[in-house]
Amino acid sequence: MRRNCLILILPALIVLGCNHHKTELDIEKALKGLTKKYPQLPTIKGNQIEYYTLERKLIIGNNDLELQLRRQADKTGSAAERIIVVINSQKHVYAIPFMSNKYRDYWKLSISEDDKKTPPFGTTFEKELRQCCEELGFKGFDMLNLFKELFYSLLHCQNDCNSKIEDIIIADSNNLRIYHLKEFNGKSYKIEVELIPPPLNL
Repeated sequence: MRRNCLILILPALIVLGCNHHKTELDIEKALKGLTKKYPQLPTIKGNQIEYYTLERKLIIGNNDLELQLRRQADKTGSAAERIIVVINSQKHVYAIPFMSNKYRDYWKLSISEDDKKTPPFGTTFEKELRQCCEELGFKGFDMLNLFKELFYSLLHCQNDCNSKIEDIIIADSNNLRIYHLKEFNGKSYKIEVELIPPPLNL
């Protein structure tokens, strides 16, 4: 009986191990692609998954959604640049830069003369979030769930508007509300909200 159980368990463990290894390879590929696309992201020779170490991870549901927050291994606090990794139920991976406030254009924040010394980043958080939803197929409730888990559970954001997240993300059928994030007390992030047209197809 015990032998039969082992015969059943061992193949399952092998499959799980192979799936985990493939996901790790896909994360590495996503990180390398992102650092190549945006050279403002620090990088090293070798595996980026070892440089952008896992800071926080969430698995929602029965592996329906996995969120990771990764940061530079040689930096701490607000000095570290970070990358958000989103993995959907099909184990497709998308990486989003989570840049420091130095890149104010990335967060669509006001830019002073001193800020202009920092070269433009080349994209915005809002654009990257939209692209993530499109690439991984998040729409409607799934998109809403992604936003809720991303901002509140993974990033520990606070809501300036003191309202439900549904009221912030989806204003109406013609607009999408997107967050501006700012560091708050060095531990969490403060949210500012802006209406962004045109709409996403929910």
